[in-house]
Amino acid sequence: MSSKQAKSVVIGGRELTLLAIALAILAVAATIFAIGLSTFNNRQGFAAAPLPPTPTVGPTFPPIDPLPSATPSPVVADLPDAPQEEVGTEIEIIQHVVVPGDTLVSIAEEYGAVLQDVLAANSFT
Repeated sequence: MSSKQAKSVVIGGRELTLLAIALAILAVAATIFAIGLSTFNNRQGFAAAPLPPTPTVGPTFPPIDPLPSATPSPVVADLPDAPQEEVGTEIEIIQHVVVPGDTLVSIAEEYGAVLQDVLAANSFT
C-alpha cells in the first residue's frame, strides 16, 4: 500500500452484533430502572397531586342603602386685608476696598450681613 492511500475501516457482522447486544442491554436496564422507580414511588406513598376543592358560594346579603351624602355649606369669612409692604426695587451697591487683615467674616460683620450673603453677592461658592 502506498502512504497516500486512505485506510478504510470495515465494520463486519461481529461488530454489528456487539453493538446490537450493547443497545439491547441498555434498553433492558432503562426499563428495569423505570419499573423499579415506579414501584418505589408507590411504596413510599407518593401519589398524584390532589384536585383543588370546588369553590363554595357564600351567603348572600341584601344590598345596603347608601347613606345620604352630606354637602358642606360654603363658609365665607370676612378677613381683614393683609398689610401691604412696600418692596423697594432699588438695590444699594456697597463697594468695599479690602485692606490687609480683612476677612470675609469681618467684612460681613462690618455691614451687618452674614458670611453666606457676602459669598453669594461676590459669586463665591
